[in-house]
Amino acid sequence: RGKHKMGLFQIWKSVMFDPINFYGKLSKKDMYAEATKYFLKVQAIITVITLVLVGLIIAGLSKGVGNLRYIVLGLIIIYPILLLFSWGMLYVSTGIIHLFVLMFGGKKGYPETFKVLAYSISPTIFAMIPFIGYAATLYSLILQIMGIRERQKMSLGKSIAIVLIPAFIIMAIVILLYGIFIAPKLPGLMS
Repeated sequence: RGKHKMGLFQIWKSVMFDPINFYGKLSKKDMYAEATKYFLKVQAIITVITLVLVGLIIAGLSKGVGNLRYIVLGLIIIYPILLLFSWGMLYVSTGIIHLFVLMFGGKKGYPETFKVLAYSISPTIFAMIPFIGYAATLYSLILQIMGIRERQKMSLGKSIAIVLIPAFIIMAIVILLYGIFIAPKLPGLMS
């Protein structure tokens, strides 16, 4: 039975608990459609969870139920924008990772890298849970490594490098920007 006939939960469960088998059985014919549908469904769930939590925090900080309708309206308006942004970032992230795939000798094509990144979003459903969120992010990276290894036919060492080098570069840029733009302003904000 093909992956396109599986339901959302069955695909999620397979990615989470049997990723090597899952990635190994993905269709080579399907370039983007099934992976995109899965990504958007899971991202929709993640976005709803995030927006509900943000809404509750804002409502709690504003200490007024009167503001709640404006908060809900704002979240409804921002929801499709966040979903569209996430979808666009999937292509950007895939491009960055695929650049490293090419640098390390991968030849299976951008769509194979795209599938890996689209399905590796699975653990991030738990990203908003304190402490578990870190493990979910780490497991997402592990799924990317396993997927690159399987779909691009790369060694484990190359797959690790392909996923972790861009992650470390992005982390270094974020830390650098934080140090330049945010950290110097914190003492003034605290007083």
